[in-house]
Amino acid sequence: MLQTPAGQFSVFLDGISLKNEWQKLPDYNKHNIVDGRYCFKFEYRNDNSQHILKCILETSVNQAKFEYESGENLVALSLYSDDFVLTIGAEGEDIEEWNKYYDYGITILPTGLQYNIRLNTKSQIFRFGVAWIHEKLDKKDVRTWLAADPTALKLDK
Repeated sequence: MLQTPAGQFSVFLDGISLKNEWQKLPDYNKHNIVDGRYCFKFEYRNDNSQHILKCILETSVNQAKFEYESGENLVALSLYSDDFVLTIGAEGEDIEEWNKYYDYGITILPTGLQYNIRLNTKSQIFRFGVAWIHEKLDKKDVRTWLAADPTALKLDK
């Protein structure tokens, strides 16, 4: 579990809670643009079965509503409050026509994201990125969005 300003993130594989594998990361490109930055890394080995890998925010924020803020090869959701902004990201696309580039899918959930691992999904690493900042940000500010991008998580370690 990962404790954030909005509550706790938990990760489940096929409905079973996975142990805490959250890794604290340095700030995005080491420029101190966010207050918290973490990655959950799941090493998948193909077993010719379908699986659901889900990252859910169990929130204490009243009526928390994530906003869709995806980009190319990134599915991202951000939660805006008066005290903080929090973003969760997953690598891939949630639009079916783009899924021809991936052998898995992503589903947007009310308080998180889900990888849909298919029978033909090759062995690989699946990542969830989470970042937050204790500020009220304009929705054009991309600091948490950049810091939660799992494709960036592979590049700046």
